[in-house]
Amino acid sequence: MSRYVFSQGEYWIRDLSGQQLLCINDNPISLQYLLRVNDLVRLSPQGPLLAYIGEGRFAEAAENSATEAGPPPSTNERERLAPEMSNDDAGGFWSRLRRRF
Repeated sequence: MSRYVFSQGEYWIRDLSGQQLLCINDNPISLQYLLRVNDLVRLSPQGPLLAYIGEGRFAEAAENSATEAGPPPSTNERERLAPEMSNDDAGGFWSRLRRRF
């Protein structure tokens, strides 16, 4: 069991099972993890495998993605892989909606 949390402007995932069943990039996490673009999230040994694509969104990932992914990208690579956003486009749909009210 896991929980997906938005806190202090960032998205986190927490393992609530206490059994380290939640894996990020094939590494079990003990409590919580700050999600980064291109992280591969496995919710249990049987799956599913999801790719974090940023702004609180996930996409289903192919099983061979985990073995081909290699080590997690460095900070510079993460910045390069993050989508470019102007100040007008900053944040997801809900973030922009909240700013209007």
